Amino acid sequence: AVSQAGGLGYLVGGHDGPELSALFAYYMGRAEYGGETSDDGSYLRTVIKGLVRLGIASEQAWPFSNENVNRHPNVSAYRAAYDRKGVRGYHRIDSGDVDGVRRAIASGYPVVGGWQVDAQFLNWAGDGVISGQVSPIGGHALPIVSYAADGTFELLNSWGYGWGRSGYGVVDEMFVAAGQDLWAVEVLP
Repeated sequence: AVSQAGGLGYLVGGHDGPELSALFAYYMGRAEYGGETSDDGSYLRTVIKGLVRLGIASEQAWPFSNENVNRHPNVSAYRAAYDRKGVRGYHRIDSGDVDGVRRAIASGYPVVGGWQVDAQFLNWAGDGVISGQVSPIGGHALPIVSYAADGTFELLNSWGYGWGRSGYGVVDEMFVAAGQDLWAVEVLP
């Protein structure tokens, strides 16, 4: 479930894309299977499917607020989403396939997946590298946007700039390997 503010940025050809509304994406994913009125999580595939079909609003057009989690986005958010029909397609990456995640990112596709996270993740202040989660307390969807030669990966959290390194986190291969429901997303430049 979405729990804190923040837009989703993405990379296209190695360049930062605009901030996108995590709340709009979450709503669209739940609307794909009729669960938009309940904040009980969503399936990543249905979120991506909704974004391919309808586009995605900017954070400015549909900003995060707890009050809007189950509220239907307004007309201007849908208009903004239509202007951002930038998701062309997506393909599955097997759980545990860390090299598959690297290949997708090297090909210019951000990777989104689901992870069980623990208190270490929730409270990460940007120091060091997040590793495998010891005592998971819940699931969370995250995009992995880059990787480094030292074996670490950078992900973007939807919890806003106050988390981690201005909303970004650094994780190791063990964390990435524990991902479930991984998808490489093809975005238009």
